[in-house]
Formats: sequence, structure tokens, C-alpha cells
Amino acid sequence: MRTITKLIVAVSVAVILIFAGVMIVWKVAESKTLLPDHAPTDVEENAVIDNADSEKMDIPPNGGGASFNYAKEITIDMSTGTAELYFENSGSALYDASLVLVIDDTVILESGLLPPGSCLTTLSFPKDSLPLQRGGYDAALWVQSYDEDGNALNVNFQLQGIRVEVK
Repeated sequence: MRTITKLIVAVSVAVILIFAGVMIVWKVAESKTLLPDHAPTDVEENAVIDNADSEKMDIPPNGGGASFNYAKEITIDMSTGTAELYFENSGSALYDASLVLVIDDTVILESGLLPPGSCLTTLSFPKDSLPLQRGGYDAALWVQSYDEDGNALNVNFQLQGIRVEVK
């Protein structure tokens, strides 16, 4: 009788551990946001480049630096296929950048390449293509900066407290 009780307990513990492991793996896989690790191939069509010749940041050897300005509010108009935002990759920045807007672990919008000295106020997307309903969303805006060759991801900043309003 004791052998049967021990076997039942052992099987029960094994089933619980397997279930817990599957749930953990499922939850981790579900919340994984995939961000690009290489620069976009094209310069963002809506970027306005006006101060690219600014004096560059002074950085230590083998160091890095980034300089950008942004607004925390983004308005998405589903009917026109545009997002109104403000992001400036300062002329003093050393590297090209790109933006990735993430809501609830889902990539919503991505910009093209933003060279130093560029400012982005409108981002276009195919009309009614986003998985969003009208209303307000809390979001994260990822600023990705690339090495001099524009290939490898150099720095990845996550800007919190971004508010998205969908019309």
C-alpha cells in the first residue's frame, strides 16, 4: 500500500512540475517582443533633415553617445493611415536611428532610418492595417541606434510613458 501511495505522490508531483514548466515557457514566449537588430534599408520618407552638419558629440575612445528629442504623445489616425508624433535625431548625434512603437508587447509601427539631423512628425502606414481600436493606449517607444556601417544595433533605448491616442 505504501508503494502505491508513493507512486501516486511522485506522479502527481511530476505532472504539476511539467504543467508549471509548460505554463512558464508559454508565458515567456507570449510576451516576447521581437525588435529588429539591423538598420532599416531606407531613410524614412517623412523625415525632414535640416541640421545634419551640427557639431558632433565628443565621446571617449570606445564610447558612444546619443542625442534625441521626443514628445510623449502620439496620435494615430486609422482613416488616413498616419501617426502624428515628434522625434528628432539631433544633428549632434553620432549614428542613424529608427523608431519602433510597441503596445502590449506588439510592434505597432516602425520608422525607416533617421539620420543625424532629422526630425519626424508623421509616420505613414496602410490605412486600417493596425490591430487597434479607437481609444488611448500606454506604449513604449524604442529608439534604436546603429553602428557606423548601419548594420549592427549599437544602442537600444526604451522610452516609457508614451501615450497613444487612436482616432
